[in-house]
Amino acid sequence: MPQDKADAAPRREPPPLKALQAFDLFGRLHSVGETAEALGVTSGAVSQQLRKLEAHLGLQLIERAGNQMRLTSWGQMYHEDIAKAFTLIRSAEDKIDQARGYGTITLSTLPSLANKWLGPSLCDWQAKFPDANVRLVSSDVEPDLGNSGVDYRITYSRRIAGHDHFVELFTDSVVPVCAPAFLAHSGVYSAEDLLEQPLLGIEWDMTLPPAPTWSDWAQSMGVTPRAPLRELTFSHSSVAIDAAISGRGVALGQIAMISEDLRTGRLIIPIDHRLRLQDAYYLAWDRSSFSKPFSPKLRDWIMSFSRPKAFKV
Repeated sequence: MPQDKADAAPRREPPPLKALQAFDLFGRLHSVGETAEALGVTSGAVSQQLRKLEAHLGLQLIERAGNQMRLTSWGQMYHEDIAKAFTLIRSAEDKIDQARGYGTITLSTLPSLANKWLGPSLCDWQAKFPDANVRLVSSDVEPDLGNSGVDYRITYSRRIAGHDHFVELFTDSVVPVCAPAFLAHSGVYSAEDLLEQPLLGIEWDMTLPPAPTWSDWAQSMGVTPRAPLRELTFSHSSVAIDAAISGRGVALGQIAMISEDLRTGRLIIPIDHRLRLQDAYYLAWDRSSFSKPFSPKLRDWIMSFSRPKAFKV
């Protein structure tokens, strides 16, 4: 016998959009901290949204494995479709943006590069070409060039494999940096002294080659620390550099990202011993973007600006 509408099971209310957004980003980045940074909120707020989603579904979506958080089998299955939905939403927005401003050149790059390396100098470039319209997007998520409205992408290491047309830009190095006032009061005269200070390190996404650590630095100097290292790690290089500028400790700063802060005196190098990153940064592009006004000039400038001598310290 047909079931009455009144007897049919009630439809489940859709999950909160903020919870879905946090879950989508966590599934892509595999880190509560990086998800929080991408959303501009605290890690606690992200964890709260993830718990809300689990309560709504009545399922455990995330589990702890040692020091890492990862998706459960339920979480992986759910994220597969949620990610597709958010990709479609982003694609729809990008198409609108593309239709609204055909002449706008969209450049996507990693957040730390946008904040500490490319962003400030890009303003100088646009001052030379005031009729150029450039949109700088900072994101850890690799765009689908040609289908997302993004014309150029600056990325790192093996992530370049997802793009068809690209060129290697540079391989960076890290060096200890701190605020002048911090060094004046710390009594650092040797590598051993330096390793006893509050250390600010970088711990990137596990899908990338690891950034140099303070243990790597000590080993390359042939130094055995007198005591266990006191290290606070960050997922983004720019955050560690800003903490050093604020006098919170000594960071392993990337040369490309600290040049301006060294020039202005916000940072100094207490011991100039450098470690090279394991891989290079790359510039990828969608070939159809070359038809946009000033696009070839922007690409040539990025390649020239990225030469090591452009940010040698």
